[in-house]
Amino acid sequence: IKLLVTPEGESKPKVTRLTVVDLAGAEKQKLTQSSGERLNEANAINKDLMVLGHCLRDLRWNQSHPKGTQRVPPYRNSRITMLFRDFLSGS
Repeated sequence: IKLLVTPEGESKPKVTRLTVVDLAGAEKQKLTQSSGERLNEANAINKDLMVLGHCLRDLRWNQSHPKGTQRVPPYRNSRITMLFRDFLSGS
């Protein structure tokens, strides 16, 4: 959801975004004994969470090493990180 608000006395609107993500299925597969379509969904969610962790790791490394070689977070490796790219990068 994207909301544009123009405060009084200003000409440029401010943008607010709300993103809702359902992470149902992000549990250990051994405990749920899931199979078939549910197993595929759980695998995809767990992969997305792993990539999100890699993005956060790289962003944190970039913050703590500003003069070093900057790492490029793997935003394109999952749908959830593509969704949160602007939020994570501060854009």
